[in-house]
Amino acid sequence: MAKCKIVLITLLFVGFVCTFSSCSKKKAIDPPVWFVMDTVCTVNAYEDGSRELYDKIGALLTEMENTFSATRSDSEVCRLNGLLKGQSKERFFEYAQNDTGKGQAQISDHFLQVLSASKTVYDLTGGALDVTLDPLIKLWDINGENPRVPSEAEIEEALSLSGYNFGAVVKGYATDKIVEILEENKVKRAVVDLGGNVYVFGEKPDHSLWNVGIKNPDDPTGEPLVRIQTESASVVTSGNYERYFEAGGKRYHHILDPNTGWPADNGLASVSIISRSSFACDILSTTLFVLGKEKSLEMKPALEEALGVQFKAVFIGTDGEVYITED
Repeated sequence: MAKCKIVLITLLFVGFVCTFSSCSKKKAIDPPVWFVMDTVCTVNAYEDGSRELYDKIGALLTEMENTFSATRSDSEVCRLNGLLKGQSKERFFEYAQNDTGKGQAQISDHFLQVLSASKTVYDLTGGALDVTLDPLIKLWDINGENPRVPSEAEIEEALSLSGYNFGAVVKGYATDKIVEILEENKVKRAVVDLGGNVYVFGEKPDHSLWNVGIKNPDDPTGEPLVRIQTESASVVTSGNYERYFEAGGKRYHHILDPNTGWPADNGLASVSIISRSSFACDILSTTLFVLGKEKSLEMKPALEEALGVQFKAVFIGTDGEVYITED
């Protein structure tokens, strides 16, 4: 993986805040801001930023939205969910991988790549990552306007149903595709931020490492608890402070445990992953949060082999304890 140095800050900070040194005073044009995949997306290519480059990135982000949106009725995901409604989880995982399915639903390569990697991790971890949880996600509506605590009966029913929802992984996949555009256009350096999925790309003018901060979950708007110094790489965090609602004095966050149907509760406040692949970071940050620290450490070698990547992980417990994996 990329050369990476992690520094634990002695002050008590929380969340996932990215802090960057300015790469260059010269910028071709101001970078645009897109709102896709239910989040704010930015790419700053600094002196190599051009309208043509940003148009290519914008077109890719639109393609990602058209493919993976779980709320747009005309997206590929929604068409497939309608076609397979009422069928088994196994059918959802297997359908897109046969020729008949491709012919009926015009399944894209993007969809197949994301589903394939997600299924690999699903099988390896006993379902810690499950991209067919759309009925359960919609039941809780934690990211929507009317979140609520459902009954056990409602959760059980939702778990018996299936529907594609790639919200836990698609931003990382999109980030890697943006990096491919940056490489093809010989961009020297850039910062990609898709709703907190960060990729620091290329090399800074002074050849120093990039700086990325990991927030303190107890104070997400404060100073970073951990600072990452890294070469070109992605940093992605999943945390209980990102999207949540409170009811009866308890916080219910958006990272659902597929095995229980409830928000994952294993003593973790956040998990951050550092790797060359942002897609792997996105998959792993959610998966490891659900698994918990001990199981994650046990499975790290198998996950690296399955995804073909090396990664570092930063675990922040609900008690404020920080654990960083060794190289």
